[in-house]
Amino acid sequence: MSDSRTRHCPQGRRPGRRGRPVWPAFVNDGHATADVADWIRAGGPGLAPLPPILEPHRFGPPRR
Repeated sequence: MSDSRTRHCPQGRRPGRRGRPVWPAFVNDGHATADVADWIRAGGPGLAPLPPILEPHRFGPPRR
């Protein structure tokens, strides 16, 4: 399994924004990686909505 964590930028946590970290999984193929990179370039968490193509790759944060 390939997973990572995508954090919000400071602008994504300003009042009125809902930036939260996102944990995409199974993004080790070129297409999924490109989709994540495009989303981050668009602003990522809190600034750009998660593209529908990435929704199936999303999973919750690890449990403590």
